Amino acid sequence: MWAPATAVGESCQGRPATIVGTGADIQGTDGDDVIVTGTSTVAYTHAGNDLVCVTPSAADQIWVDTGPGDDVVDASASTARRTAADLGLGVDRYLGSPGLDSVSANGADDTFDAAGGSNGMTLEITGPAGSVTGSYRGSGVDFIGVRSTDRDVTVELDGQVVVDGVPAAEITGFHFAHVQAPGAVLRGNSDDNYLAVRGCSLRIDGAGGDDRIISNPYAGDDTLIFECETKSRLSGGQGDDKIRGRGGHDRLAGNRGNDLLQGGADADLMLGGAGNDELEGGASRDLLRGNGGNDTLKGNPGPDTLLGNRGRDRADGHQGRDRCAAELDRHCER
Repeated sequence: MWAPATAVGESCQGRPATIVGTGADIQGTDGDDVIVTGTSTVAYTHAGNDLVCVTPSAADQIWVDTGPGDDVVDASASTARRTAADLGLGVDRYLGSPGLDSVSANGADDTFDAAGGSNGMTLEITGPAGSVTGSYRGSGVDFIGVRSTDRDVTVELDGQVVVDGVPAAEITGFHFAHVQAPGAVLRGNSDDNYLAVRGCSLRIDGAGGDDRIISNPYAGDDTLIFECETKSRLSGGQGDDKIRGRGGHDRLAGNRGNDLLQGGADADLMLGGAGNDELEGGASRDLLRGNGGNDTLKGNPGPDTLLGNRGRDRADGHQGRDRCAAELDRHCER
């Protein structure tokens, strides 16, 4: 329900509003609308190049669906706990609220500016990189998800989103990331990151900070399914990292710091680094190398190979016929 703005006298970014919300829902037109949400909690702008201002209200949640067109959603004055937007086709811009923003975009050519709070940004990549470079700026503790069923994607936090080798967007200020694509590469930043990938050929490179790194995390409602054999290369950085490979043939490397490495169901290679690391194999035939530091190696089921290398290391083969080389070992058959 809405009223013509000329009867209300509202404006949005200095432009006279053409629609002001007075009920639960707003229905825009196929023309260029200037919408003030008012007391409405849902706004469908439909086609056209639309401008939407989310105004202060007592609502807990506000949702905006912009439809096709080059649209702008200004949520900077929103007082809702959560403001959500689905940005359709077109080159769109979203100005964040002081609260929680949840935004989904079609492609990587839009602009997202967070204003604070805990925010989530999801990019649906359905085609090649376009002529317009997108820009996505989080507030430092935010989540970005990038999904594509048929394009290879590289995401570098505080860097770029690259689609099939072509830069598509610039990103900064994100703390958590999840990339789903046939070929997915994800690189962290200096924060304590949560980094996850799903697909066929997967790679994660941690940086500074104490990172949590995982391939093929547990499935949810937004999980893409890829019919392929998964191979992952997961590497920590300078901090104390937790790295887990789940399904597929994984290569896990701790690098610096005191790291925890956990294998999955298939045969994995796990490499500790310079710190005091804990390496734990999965259900198959795994190779664990402690390298520097005083490490703990655990075999679990399957015929595993546990090699402590430098430092004073502990090896426990558990089930299976295992080969161990460490200062202290148990359940090792050879």
